[in-house]
Amino acid sequence: MDKIIREIVEADKQARQRVKQKQKERLDIKNKILLQKENIQEKYQNEMRATLDKKRVELETAFQEECKKEDEKYNEALHNLDVKYQAGKEQWMHEIMDRCLKNDHHSNCE
Repeated sequence: MDKIIREIVEADKQARQRVKQKQKERLDIKNKILLQKENIQEKYQNEMRATLDKKRVELETAFQEECKKEDEKYNEALHNLDVKYQAGKEQWMHEIMDRCLKNDHHSNCE
């Protein structure tokens, strides 16, 4: 009878050790999965940041180029306007003076 009890106790002890080992393995696997999850998240976050940074640089470069083109168009239009003004200012001043004098002369005559 003692032999049977010892065998049962030994079998129970071994079963508890196997359960404890399986629980430890399960916990180890769970920790590995969590670590891999964190590594994967960090990897994709870094890749996404790099992609966003690259796109931001591309957009900023394109924006600067468009600003430069618009500035050039503005400066060209301003230059053309100035050229027209310089070319016609004397004539326009004479026309304005003539019209003012004609209007003033007609006003005084009445």
